[in-house]
Amino acid sequence: MIQTITGTIADLRDYGTLVLVFLDAEDGRVIPVPMCHRAFQHLLEGEECSAAELVGRSVAYDGDLVTFLD
Repeated sequence: MIQTITGTIADLRDYGTLVLVFLDAEDGRVIPVPMCHRAFQHLLEGEECSAAELVGRSVAYDGDLVTFLD
């Protein structure tokens, strides 16, 4: 069972079909969260923002879903 990680989006890297979302976790680790490009686009549409606007946002990640806390 994966424990929920909370942190801040620190960086994004778009590799075409894969997007890596880097989280600065509350425990000091940097966690890469891989997302397929389609899921990432749905995330942007749901938040009605650009990729750059995600940096600095507080999130929780449960191993499957990214949930915004702010």
